[in-house]
Amino acid sequence: MKYPLFFSILIGLGSVLTAQVSENMALWAQWDDNLLPVSSGLTYNDIWGYVDGNGNEYAILGSLQKVHFINVSNPASPIEVSTVTPGSSSIWRDFKTYGTYAYGVADQGSEGLLVMNLSNLPGSVSLTNQLTSQFTRAHNIFIDVPNGRLYVAGSNTRNLGLWVYDVATNPASPSLIGSPILYDFGGPSNSYVHDLYVEDNIAYCSHGYSGLYYYNFSSPATPYALGGIPTGAYNHSSWLIPGGQYLVYAQEVPKGMPMVIIDLMDGMSTVASFKEPLLAPGHMDNTPHNPFVKGNLIYTSYYEDGVQVFNISNINNPVRVAYYDTEPDNATYSGTDNNWGIYPYLPSGNIIASDTEHGLFILQLQASALPVEWLSFKAIKREKGIQLSWQTASEENNEQYAVERSRDGQSFHLLTTLPGNGTTSQAHQYDFIDKQPLKGTNYYRIRQDDFDGNSAYTEIVSANWNAPLADLESLVLTSGASIPIPLQLLGAAGHAQLIDVTGRSVKQIKWEVEDNNLPVLGYLPSGQYWINYHSEGQTYTQKILLVR
Repeated sequence: MKYPLFFSILIGLGSVLTAQVSENMALWAQWDDNLLPVSSGLTYNDIWGYVDGNGNEYAILGSLQKVHFINVSNPASPIEVSTVTPGSSSIWRDFKTYGTYAYGVADQGSEGLLVMNLSNLPGSVSLTNQLTSQFTRAHNIFIDVPNGRLYVAGSNTRNLGLWVYDVATNPASPSLIGSPILYDFGGPSNSYVHDLYVEDNIAYCSHGYSGLYYYNFSSPATPYALGGIPTGAYNHSSWLIPGGQYLVYAQEVPKGMPMVIIDLMDGMSTVASFKEPLLAPGHMDNTPHNPFVKGNLIYTSYYEDGVQVFNISNINNPVRVAYYDTEPDNATYSGTDNNWGIYPYLPSGNIIASDTEHGLFILQLQASALPVEWLSFKAIKREKGIQLSWQTASEENNEQYAVERSRDGQSFHLLTTLPGNGTTSQAHQYDFIDKQPLKGTNYYRIRQDDFDGNSAYTEIVSANWNAPLADLESLVLTSGASIPIPLQLLGAAGHAQLIDVTGRSVKQIKWEVEDNNLPVLGYLPSGQYWINYHSEGQTYTQKILLVR
């Protein structure tokens, strides 16, 4: 099903598509152009991300005949800024970036290696080169960015090996530096490479039914195999887990195969095998397509099962912590369409995903999916600014909190960062005062950052700077306890009177600028009291019930 063009291009966070199946992941927006051609029921394919020199974020999205460049800097309002039409029709495309260039291949037609110049963004993108002398079609590419090398897999002319190019010397015109047939260098007899991941000159190659092998490409013309295993199914794609000891791979055929994590330091032995179909237990044969790893999270695109996120803090026991189904109308796992790919590496923390029928999805991983247990997050107007206060019950691997503010609830800007508490099972209170709030309503969110690079956002809260000070909430306290100073009064000295039900002042209390609590009340009789707070020429009243 296609959504009407006017309805699907711009979709606000959580405002439509309420039938979507999701957990700990929210929709910012969807972009879909119904005027694009369709082949075999498919319109879109691969996706990749890019950030320009000004920090603008883009989705690079493939369709049957075009490459689309979509500005997603405002995630609630994606804008297509440019397209490239390379000349063929293909339901298989693949993209990667290096510097200010994007590179692409298609597994149908005769487009060769596309070189697209991104330096004029956010204005336009130009096709500056199209290399067809070595091959005219290919299934996948990968770029080892630190070493400036581009690898081409599954081409029509090097079906049992790879083409390797230098993109560092002249990114606009890559030069060939290797074209090995891999079975000559220790690979399997059928050395077709469907996909690959490369890091530090080590290429991890998915050889389809022949299994998974990895090679040292320090010399790109004469690589050598470091190891390999038959995987029993069609080894489709893989991604190295940070640290280099473990690797996760996806198996595409037959349907219903699990994701697998192997230990490269222990004979490529299996340490975990996992899957969680959304249609379980009635249907169990969901199919993983492409996995990506960021910190201790695996992001996987599943045909007909959407984006799924697994926490691998315990490498032997991956746990799904979030998902978003880009095709909620799916009733069985009968095809190989819908969620094609994911890109989880944008600096904003937003996730972009491609659906073969429904286009681009911009998603946000919720803070509840990461190892910080949130208790509350509030924004309250007070005399000196807007007070942000949040509490956590526990934290794991938590580096910091980044406080962000927005005028419209969509485009956010960083105000400050506060250090987290690493790993702790104790509750913690955090506070920040926005001393220069915007006129009218201010929207706030907090980005929580792990030490390993993962990030997630809280819900959005708001406070109106033009509104009167918020009423003080009533408190229930144990006689003998101290009274927390209200958020509106933190950071300012003052005094208070405790008044009983007869109107008699039973205690006078002073507090200083640095105090968070009033002194202990003393063991007063149980019952109802009021506190009148006096600070900076203002008076506030709070109701208190003391119990024993």
